[in-house]
Amino acid sequence: IRGMVGHLYMTYWFYDVILHFLGGASIALSTYCTAQLFNINKINNNLWNIVIVTILAGIAWEVFELCYDIAGYSFATTSYNTDTVKDLIMDTLGGITIFLTVRNK
Repeated sequence: IRGMVGHLYMTYWFYDVILHFLGGASIALSTYCTAQLFNINKINNNLWNIVIVTILAGIAWEVFELCYDIAGYSFATTSYNTDTVKDLIMDTLGGITIFLTVRNK
């Protein structure tokens, strides 16, 4: 299956970008909904905490990729570093999108 995932990535280079954006948005929306459901004032009073949680989840995912060697690149190469930074930026942009959406509701 690893070869199939690599093939999918090579065929659709934007697949990873879309998934990280949607993943960040999902984490942010889940955080917001959980804070509303359980009335967690620390998040309800400062919505930037949603973005912080999203960034932390993105970092956790990148550590998971590193531990299980599923990043697709060798560790500490330029390609690996570029992919990691791009992934974290897309996670954060997804979180900021949800932040802006719920802030303006």
